Amino acid sequence: MDHKHTHTHMQGATDGGKHIEAMRTEHMKSGFCRLKATGCQGFCKVLEKHHESYKPERTIYLCHHCHHLVHFRPYQLTDQQKGKLLCLRHGPSLWLAFSKKPRVAEMMRKNYVAPGRRKAQLEIRRRVRERAHRM
Repeated sequence: MDHKHTHTHMQGATDGGKHIEAMRTEHMKSGFCRLKATGCQGFCKVLEKHHESYKPERTIYLCHHCHHLVHFRPYQLTDQQKGKLLCLRHGPSLWLAFSKKPRVAEMMRKNYVAPGRRKAQLEIRRRVRERAHRM
């Protein structure tokens, strides 16, 4: 019995990765990083869209350096930078209400961790909690 093999073409399989790269970068743009953490170059040809809230969707454009700090080294961000991210997360009016309670705002900044569900992100949450308890 003769079996004919059918070849199915997957989009992007033969374009040298251009399709995948286009998907990865479709939400990126050039401009100034909105966080400007230590080591940030300011203007960047490729900014990354950072979600501080998913529902409702609230985003900020960051350079790769700052985006990495937000997700993996939040303890290196200043209180002002964490405040900017928390304001984005909760919205200006709610963040203003939190800010009027210094101890609440201080704890929120101290325990700041970017949203994320990846295993590495869960490890960062654990480390931030440990650091907060030691302080």
